[in-house]
Amino acid sequence: MTGRQVAAFAAITIIWGSTWIVTRDQLGTVPALWSITYRLVVAAALIFAAGAILRIPLTLPASAHFGALAFGILQFVLNLDATYAAAAFIPSGLVAIVFATLVIPNSLFAWLLLRQPLSRQFLAGSTLAVTGIAFLILNEALISQPGTGNLGYGIVLAVLGVLCASAANLLNASKLLRELPLLPTLAWALLYSVLLSLGLAWFSEGPPVFDLEPRYSMGVVYLGGGATALAFALFYQLLREMGPARAAYTNVLFPIIAMGLSTIFEDYRWSAASVAGAILALTGLVVALRSRFTVNPRASPKPASQLGMQLPIGTAAAGGGSEA
Repeated sequence: MTGRQVAAFAAITIIWGSTWIVTRDQLGTVPALWSITYRLVVAAALIFAAGAILRIPLTLPASAHFGALAFGILQFVLNLDATYAAAAFIPSGLVAIVFATLVIPNSLFAWLLLRQPLSRQFLAGSTLAVTGIAFLILNEALISQPGTGNLGYGIVLAVLGVLCASAANLLNASKLLRELPLLPTLAWALLYSVLLSLGLAWFSEGPPVFDLEPRYSMGVVYLGGGATALAFALFYQLLREMGPARAAYTNVLFPIIAMGLSTIFEDYRWSAASVAGAILALTGLVVALRSRFTVNPRASPKPASQLGMQLPIGTAAAGGGSEA
């Protein structure tokens, strides 16, 4: 990994690791579908503003809009709807831990559909990381006390969100979207998501509802600006450079950050299982990301400077196209 990739990796992990406590505060007076819509409005506005400020054309070929629409539905509508619904039934920390399993479908689908090979070292690291995640899930399941049947229902919703996110990841790594400039693709995906989410919210919940409390409104700004506009722009650039499996490792660390913040703000108590899980997940992360990977000439990504995407972290460097 280059220095820029490490910085982007760290930024994504820290941002997403802190979103779960904020997301919890979005559930209450305002229906979840409206909270998601407001978040997407902020994100779309910022991405379009970034294009205008950086003078990056945000136009796409007519044939590319179907891909942007599918991307938006999977990543920003179905994924977020399932995530917010899951958080209503199970603790936000458990939702974060379930999302850490994104590396599993991303790795399998990249291998099966994109023919991206996986090295023994990467598989060994992934096994350690997934074992650590399993320990964390088991610990959270044992200490949480939701209503009868809510635990299983919440986990199913969270897994559905993971699968939708994985499908969006693979779509962006596929030929359909990989050759398109990233910022315009993200802008149109968010715009389509805003329109769809607005329709769903109004149809399901009625006219808009908003909470004027600073805690809620600032949460909307943070989730829309940081966790959606900035973090997804960085994440999908990493995905195009490193492949879906490696990029998904940003999700392995953020539950540990979420639990650390919960220790500070919610008096979370670490158990032997949670400590063991965190150590295994971190060890697996290091092992997997240190594995070597080669460039697939047919799927070699373009550097950020050619993607209509100027990242705020250093200069762009071409990365590998697939795991090996």
